[in-house]
Amino acid sequence: MHTHLYDTDFDTWAQQQAEVLRRKDWAALDIEHLAEEVEELRSDSWQATIVDARRLLADALEDSLSLARVREAGQRMPASRTREPSGKWAICTGTSTTMHAR
Repeated sequence: MHTHLYDTDFDTWAQQQAEVLRRKDWAALDIEHLAEEVEELRSDSWQATIVDARRLLADALEDSLSLARVREAGQRMPASRTREPSGKWAICTGTSTTMHAR
């Protein structure tokens, strides 16, 4: 029952699982997929931290007058992180995109 919704409408599945948790209806939980999502929170959080750190460094480098020659020599675009419609995370660095499965 939950597997089909998880695969076809992740947002609705997540909302329903949150409601089930609040009601403490343990039997209705989609334990397999919830465990998978919790595990991925850790990995996604780590990746987001790296992307955020890269963005902060890029901003600091851009504002640094002493590093103007480095920028002029060939600055790379800072990384950004977006979630694709397929549910995969895309890490974009300006020169390539790396997909990570959800």
